[in-house]
Amino acid sequence: MTSVNVNPKTVDSISDLHRKEGNTLYASATENLSAVVRQDRLTKSVSAYYKAWNTALNDKEKASAAKNYGLASWRLGKIHRGNGSTAEYVNYFFMEALSYMAKAEIHGKEASLDQRWLSQIELHLNTFLDSAVSNILCASVGVVVGKKVNMIIGILKTLPERKHHFRLHMEMAGLYFKDGLCLLSAGDYKGALNRMYECYQPIEEAKLCTGTCSDSFRNAEIYLLQEDVYVHKCVAESMQMRKKGDAILNQVLLEEENLNVTLVYDAIDCFTQSIILTRDRDIEGEAITHSRLGLLYHNVLKLRERAKRYLLVSVELGHSLFPRNFNTDDWFVKAKKVLEEYQKETTEKELSEYNKTRQPYLDTLKDELDKLVKEFEKDAIVFLEFLYKTHPPKNKNLVMAPKPDEMTPEFKKKALQTAILHYHPDKQNVDDHGMLWKIFCEEITKWLTNKYEYFKG
Repeated sequence: MTSVNVNPKTVDSISDLHRKEGNTLYASATENLSAVVRQDRLTKSVSAYYKAWNTALNDKEKASAAKNYGLASWRLGKIHRGNGSTAEYVNYFFMEALSYMAKAEIHGKEASLDQRWLSQIELHLNTFLDSAVSNILCASVGVVVGKKVNMIIGILKTLPERKHHFRLHMEMAGLYFKDGLCLLSAGDYKGALNRMYECYQPIEEAKLCTGTCSDSFRNAEIYLLQEDVYVHKCVAESMQMRKKGDAILNQVLLEEENLNVTLVYDAIDCFTQSIILTRDRDIEGEAITHSRLGLLYHNVLKLRERAKRYLLVSVELGHSLFPRNFNTDDWFVKAKKVLEEYQKETTEKELSEYNKTRQPYLDTLKDELDKLVKEFEKDAIVFLEFLYKTHPPKNKNLVMAPKPDEMTPEFKKKALQTAILHYHPDKQNVDDHGMLWKIFCEEITKWLTNKYEYFKG
């Protein structure tokens, strides 16, 4: 328990008598008593200290009365907070404690009290301020940000010394910022934007509190909060532009009889601006907007290459946020589906063009392929012996595995697997052996794979 001032004198003033009465009550409110009894005794001590303050005749008496009044009020606030009283009610006691401790500091300086006494007052002020701020920040969810900010403003008005104002302004900005984050996560970009803009005034006030001195810690704290506010303001504005683009596009698709190209490009401008605002700040938002743009180019303007470019970025950004999974998110599902369609079409086109290139070579190889087809219908080992004898691999070191004394399905499977490796088209050197040999190996590999799958089961 913090002790209060007891200054014995030969003749006590009226203020001293009231203060001594308060001291007795204050000292009797020990922690081993119930909260109700402590509350009652501290309330009576506060009343006595208030009388001492009102009857004080000089700065020294005022300083002592104010200090003791502040300590008793602070302890009352702690009791009420422990009893579950509302943050507003508890704040009243902490405000009283701060107000009178600040008065004690002023009158203590006027009375030329020693530095040790003044240092104690400073410690009490910091303790009371910690309690008051904690009470506000930890208030129940039902206490809206506006009420919390008003309580902080009340503390600011209570403390005349600006040395404590920096923290309070930063706490106020932090309240606005955290509420803005909650609104942003809920999709309320308008509310989030308002909160981010509300951060700027207390931040500027905090800058003024640093004065002309170079306080690296305070300056760093201000800089970090400013950066966070700016980033999330950009994210909220990006969401706003994306929603605006969605609204314009819906108007084009649902309300306009004919395609209004001007409005379409207005939507594109909104999406582009959204990407610029969110780039390197909100990867998910950037991915969503890239998906919007890609789908617009795919569904509305039919510009496949542009659509593919934006959709590809969208999916890549989504994957970069692993382990988060967007496989159930509409923007990701649609982007991925269109890309798969593009990939399928590209593969089919490339295959068709390759088959056209292959056809002249297949015509040249027709007789040899027909012979292989006849041998293919025979036993796997017979087919392999014919293949290695009539069309051996170009690499002379690649030969058929020697036959065992007892032929088993396992050996046939292994022999086919080895042959696939020997004749695989990717293993053939077109520059040395020509395209005709590569295409011949493609056909051989198809048959070998077919037989291998049979033995593989």
